[in-house]
Parts: sequence; structure tokens; C-alpha cells
Amino acid sequence: MATNSNNLVTTPGGVRPADHVHTVIPDDVVQRDGTGAFTVTRKPRVDPARTKQLVATGLYAFTPGGIRPKSMIHTVEPGQIVNRDLVFKRFDLRSGQFIPLPPVEVAPPHLPALGSGWITYAAFTENSANVISSMTTTWVVPPAPKRQDNQLIYIFNGLQDSPVTHILQPVLQWGTSPDGGGNRWAVASWFVDSSGNAFKTPLVNVNEGDVLTGAMRLTGQSGTLFNYTCEFSGIAGTSLQVNSANQMVMPVEVLECYSMSECRDYPNTLLTAMRSISVNTANASLALNFGAANSVTDCGQHTIVVSNAASAGEVDLYYTSQFSGPSPSVVSSLSRSRDQLDLFAVGFDGGVYSTFWNPDGGWFDRWFRLIDTNFGDLFTVPPQTEVSVLSRFADHIDLFAVGRDSAVYSTFWDANGGWFNHWFRLADTNFADGFKVPIQTPISVLSRFTDHIDLFVTGFDGGVYSTFWDANGGWFNRWFRLGDTNFGDNFTIPPGSPISNLSRFRDHIDLFVSGRDGGVYSTFWDANGGWFNHWFRLGDNNFGDNFTVPPGSPISSLSRFQDHIDLFVSGRDGGVYSTFWDANGGWFNHWFRLGDSNFADNFTIPPGSPVSSLSRFRDHIDLFVTGFDGGIYSTFWDANGGWFNHWFRLGDTNFGDNFTIPPGSRVSALSRFQDHIDLFVMGRDGGIYSTFWDANGGWFGRWFRV
Repeated sequence: MATNSNNLVTTPGGVRPADHVHTVIPDDVVQRDGTGAFTVTRKPRVDPARTKQLVATGLYAFTPGGIRPKSMIHTVEPGQIVNRDLVFKRFDLRSGQFIPLPPVEVAPPHLPALGSGWITYAAFTENSANVISSMTTTWVVPPAPKRQDNQLIYIFNGLQDSPVTHILQPVLQWGTSPDGGGNRWAVASWFVDSSGNAFKTPLVNVNEGDVLTGAMRLTGQSGTLFNYTCEFSGIAGTSLQVNSANQMVMPVEVLECYSMSECRDYPNTLLTAMRSISVNTANASLALNFGAANSVTDCGQHTIVVSNAASAGEVDLYYTSQFSGPSPSVVSSLSRSRDQLDLFAVGFDGGVYSTFWNPDGGWFDRWFRLIDTNFGDLFTVPPQTEVSVLSRFADHIDLFAVGRDSAVYSTFWDANGGWFNHWFRLADTNFADGFKVPIQTPISVLSRFTDHIDLFVTGFDGGVYSTFWDANGGWFNRWFRLGDTNFGDNFTIPPGSPISNLSRFRDHIDLFVSGRDGGVYSTFWDANGGWFNHWFRLGDNNFGDNFTVPPGSPISSLSRFQDHIDLFVSGRDGGVYSTFWDANGGWFNHWFRLGDSNFADNFTIPPGSPVSSLSRFRDHIDLFVTGFDGGIYSTFWDANGGWFNHWFRLGDTNFGDNFTIPPGSRVSALSRFQDHIDLFVMGRDGGIYSTFWDANGGWFGRWFRV
């Protein structure tokens, strides 16, 4: 901007006094005042506290045009229409007289009116020369919300004038509006005027799955005033006639809501598809020009314009953004208590995302990102990174991940303060790089008791490193190597390899890895003597190579009780193998195959694939793997009968491929209590899917997206 000595400035419209140039900040609008001059004014915004106060009086209610006094909301009975008499009023066709507006009991609130509660929508303005003679949209009544929380949901197509002073709309409603209703779906036709009055037909109940067609039609014109009808096709009692309205030039498809407090307050589905959208003149179907607008996005609400084709438009109104990430990726799961599930995964953008389930509301229906504003990218990790999770007690979660810079980072959640909102680095100044590991390296985490954490990771040099946190002193701030001088390289494994750990009791840790030679190795720590300082091989001389697996393969370990360990791994031939240790006899020294003669290959999976293991109680083990075909398979061991000797598929006939994921993907398994199992995987489409087993009904038989 150039300024001269006379305090003039040069604008794109020419030179003018500086005090005539006004900055318009976000949430300001330029508006013509009563004198005809344009001024900058603050865009009216909803004041939630004030709105709550007004509704609590019982004198106000929410309409599809915002909050207004109940005395300004009028039910249009059969034999009545809406007509203009300076202002819009009901008109009795039988008597040929206007019905006087009742006295307004309270002042209209100074709150935004039309569009104030629009969450997400699509709209466009048609050239007024193309007089819209009709608009129709078809959609399906969605499932009820998971929570019944006094929320009010409106879903509709509509026509507006421009500039907007009134809107005509066939509305699907959930909740209680001035038209009545409740925790059910119902429909009515509405005409809402910016002067404060709103007109509607009586509610008609509809059911989930019903197909609705909202229709508005031009029925006449007198000069610059137009007559319209609005109805749900085929549903009696929903027809509303409005005369002497302004020309309707703006088609809209809208999700409008009030009194929403959680994402679960929305319909229990991903989206509502507004289909077969047709906007017509007297002579032709118009090509559509919808553009999407997202006013509220806290749950991932958004609109996608699928098609602007004439007579076949589609606008999808999303209640949430279903999380997706790069497939295959690991879904990390955690159960802090019997009634809580927490999930973590990394998105396409490298952000770490989470969601949760509890019996109070079911799935949260929103994936939220765990950000840190101290990072320019809000903290990201390489896509497909595994997030390691740990709960030391019911009210605390610790997360660990390797960042884009190869450093190890952590954050946490605590019931007292929620998420920490900062990712801090677990560094060691004894290393020139502060200690780094290959990107996407999994971090092995363990809590032997409430006030202690142990971490294990593989370095760039293939060494196995550890550090720890203790409530008495915090993080150790040193990464020490678990080496073995009996090896020429002090014992190394392929860089980035996973490390399996378990603690059979408070004073003992066991570690398991697959070495560069493919052998399975172990070491341990015991409070009586510290680290063993030797990595010993768990071989089997019945194999010509003493039993090897693809180097770097994950070893699955579990302890059903203090004196027993079971190990599982996929071999070079793709077979699933197991061995065990028992205090009575030590290591079994034999790796036996868990095959299935019903398969021509005795059941194999991609060599080196992870085997997920779970023990719901002392006398039972469940295993889960992903096959060559992408199917998810399971088998089990029970003390009463030993190994089942059959791998059965956990499919879903609702999917054309019976539900598959990328071959070799990890299945995340957990048991919140003895009689229940939850499984989580990332699908081929990058979505997170789950199924479950319960003692009362067995396997659910369906994979649903979280």
C-alpha cells in the first residue's frame, strides 16, 4: 500500500483517504446500513450460554432457521396456507382471511437466524433468469443416534431467495422441536422467514430405513412474487403452500443441529446420501453447481458433492470422518479397564490418532489427533509407524513412537488432566545424535509394576537398547546396550527389528528376538542379579538349520502363569511354530508346528508374519494370523483338549471377498475380561475394522468399521 503526504492511500479502487479504508477481520461482514452506506459489522455468532438460558425459560425453541420465540412459530393446519400480508401470515382458504399473528410473548433473541445451526451443507445460486419450477431430493432415514441427549437434528433439502430472507424446506427431524417429536424420526414441511416467524406442518413419524423424497414446486407467479408448495412425496399431511414469496434461486442440502454435546449425538452411521437431486425449470432439468461448506468440523463433519449431474445429483452429508491410514499399518489397542478400549493408529499425514469405546456410549465415532503445537507439523511420524501403548494403571496411558527424525518420543494421558498435548523426546546426550533408531522401528514397552516402565528398541547398529522410567526419579535419560561379548559384534539383530518382552512377575523380564542368522534368541533380567548379559539361542536340532525364521521376524510371547512361557513365530516355510518354557523342566528345546491337515499346505502364512497371541485365563490360549489370501485365521489351545489342530477363518459374507486385509498384516487382539475378545485390523481400504468373541454368543461374524 502506498501513502502520500496528504494521508491518502492507493487502493485497487483508486486513491482515497486512509480513514475510508477498513480492514475486515474474520467474523466481520460488510453490510449496508439504513442510510445506504456500507459499514463493517461483527457477524452475529451463537452464544451457547445465552442460548441455553433462553431455551431453559420454555419460551423459545429451535427451528430449522435458528432459535426464536415459540409465539413466532405457527402450525399450518389443513385448509391453511402461508401468504404475505406485509409480513407472512397463515391464510384460511375457507374464510378467505388472514389469521392474525399472536402477540409475541418475548423479544426475539439477538442471535443469528437462517443458517445459524447449519453444521455442513452444499448450496449454489441459480441465475434468476432460469426460474426454478421444482426441486426434489431423495434420501433414507438414517439410524438413530447412539446417545439420546436432548439433541435436535434437522436434515433437509431446501430453496432460498437471495439475499436470504426466507427458506422453504421439507425437513427430517430427530429430537423435540416446536413441532413436538422426541427420540424418534419425523418429518414436516417448514417455511422460515428472517423477520422471526416460522410456519410448519404437523409432524408425521417415519422409521429408520424409510425412503424420503422432499419436493418443492412453483405453483404460480404474480410479478416479482412467487407461489410454492413443499411436501414429502407420498406422505399425507406434509404439504405446505406458501404464496407471495420472493423468487427462490438457491438450492441447498443441509445438516442442521442444535444442543449437540458429543459426536455420538449424531446418527449412528457415517453419512446420509442426498441422492437423485433434480432442479428444474418449466422446460428443462438444470445442471447443478453445488459447492460444499463445513461450518462445524469438531467430529469430522463434512459434505462431499458426489455429482452435479442434471436430474441425478448427489450430495453426501457426513456426520464424521472415518479414519483411514496407509495399509498395511498396525492398530494399537489397549484396555485400561474392563469397560474401556483405546485405539491408536497413524494416518496418511503421519499424525497419531486415537478413538475409544466404553459401555456408556459405545464407540466415540471420532478419531482425534494427538498433536503438539511446538512442532511445525503438529508432530508427525512416518506413515505406517507402530504406536506402542501401555497402561500402568486404569487412569493412565503412555504412548511411544519413533519420529520422522528417528528419535524416540513419548506422550501420555492421565485422568486428572487428559492428554498432555506434548510429545517429548527420550534422548541420551552420550550419543552424538542424541540417540536415534531407524524410522518405523517398533518400541517394546513393559510395566512390571505401577511405578515403573521399561523400553526396548533396536538401534542403527543392530544393538538392543533399553531405558526406563521410575516414579522415584523419572526418566533415566540414558540408553544402555544389552550386548553379549561372546558374539564378535556384541550381539546384533537386523536394525529396526521388533523385540518381544514379558514380565512373569514383578522382579523378572524376558526378551526374545530373531537374529541376523534367523535364530530365535533370548535374554533376561532378574532383580537378584540384573541383566544376564548373554543372549542364548532357542534352537531345535531336529531341524537341519537348528530352526530358523526370516531374520527380524516378530516373536510372540505370553505367560499364562508365573512359571510358564509360550512362544509363537512363523517359520521360513510359512508354518506357525511354537515352543515353551516351564519352571519344572526349562526350555522344551523343540519347535512344533501348529498345522491343519484340512489345508493342502498344512496351513501356511507369509513367512515372517506376526502371530498374535492371547491368554484369557491360565488354561487357554488364542492365536490370530493373516493368511496368504488376506483372510484372518484363528486357532486355540485349552488345557482340557490341547491344541485344536484346525485354523478357522473369521470372515464376513457382507464383503465380496469374505473380508480380507493385506497378507501378513498384524491382528491386534485383547481381552477386557475372561469371556470376551476384541480384534482390530487395518483393512485394504485403510479403514480400522473390528470384530469380537463373547462367551455368550461366540464370534460376532461381522467386521465393522470403527
